[in-house]
Amino acid sequence: MLLRTPYYYSDFHCIADKCTDCCCIGWEIDIDKAALEKYSKVTNEFSTRLKSGISLSGTPHFILDKEERCPFLNSEGLCDIYINLGEEALCHICAQHPRYYEWYGDIKEGGIGICCPEAARLVLTCGKPFSCYDTPIPYEDSRDCHKEFYCYLSDVRQNIIEHLNNKSLPLKERLKNVLSYAHIMQERYDSFDTRAYDINEAPNPESFGTTGEEYRGIIDFFANSLEFMGDADIFETLSRDLDAVVKNSDAFFSSYPKAYDYLENLAVYFIWRHLLKGVFEDEFYSRAAFSVISCAVCGLLFIKHFSDNSGFNEKAAVNTAAYYSKQVEYSEENLERLFDAFYDNAYFSFENMLNLLENL
Repeated sequence: MLLRTPYYYSDFHCIADKCTDCCCIGWEIDIDKAALEKYSKVTNEFSTRLKSGISLSGTPHFILDKEERCPFLNSEGLCDIYINLGEEALCHICAQHPRYYEWYGDIKEGGIGICCPEAARLVLTCGKPFSCYDTPIPYEDSRDCHKEFYCYLSDVRQNIIEHLNNKSLPLKERLKNVLSYAHIMQERYDSFDTRAYDINEAPNPESFGTTGEEYRGIIDFFANSLEFMGDADIFETLSRDLDAVVKNSDAFFSSYPKAYDYLENLAVYFIWRHLLKGVFEDEFYSRAAFSVISCAVCGLLFIKHFSDNSGFNEKAAVNTAAYYSKQVEYSEENLERLFDAFYDNAYFSFENMLNLLENL
């Protein structure tokens, strides 16, 4: 069995108390069976506190305090389970987060999720074209998938990633081409054509107008149709101030051209993580559209931060991407709403999405 991961995967290390958005706050952390058994055998002076911080109701989990902090997150931002029992005592989620995995027969794919600011920093600031590594690992129970479709979709994904890394084209053109390519590849696949055409063979997307209303509904959907953890004013204010944000687009990217590199890396991240899961559904266009539109919305949020704060930097980009991922990418309900919207919601017509991309 092989573990396939991005080249930056092994560079990630939790920065613990230096983190700006601790994953031990605001998340209810489930405890796996193996960790729970370890905790039941603890007999030292820490055992009473350990057991009092665990709920066995439903899926076993740590009991958050009134400030939604894990009961074992101390005042210095460090984990008391780690301190008292060692790294091997961490439950599976705590030990692995923000790493993610998916199984495709004899291939296990992984990466680091950008809801974590340190992971987002690594992803956004990686300075070379995307590549991945295969590492032999012991066999694990795997999710069955159609091998031929897996190979086909892997080729489609590789074509998309190589195109996104082609800096000879403006980023907005690359994103529009990816959307067009995924659209035609889905149509061909549905017609039993399983050749992974080169992306340059896809029809060139036509140029559409760039004035507000044609794509406003997409942003309104983020503001009004998704559910969020805590304060989600960022999408509401983006919707309200969209005309001003779009107006500032040229000034922003002229002042901060590095932002295009951040967005390119974001687009590759979303495609790498989400597209191949379509192998389980015989449908991948919605996942490509999600990746492209997520990149566009993050770009608009970059511009909004610039407009509101008269400045932009790596930290702002990282925090924006992490916020987006936490609110959208790490909510199964929000993901499903978006995947459905790419087929069922007129706001997300192919033309409207191209129009939105034109403003990056």
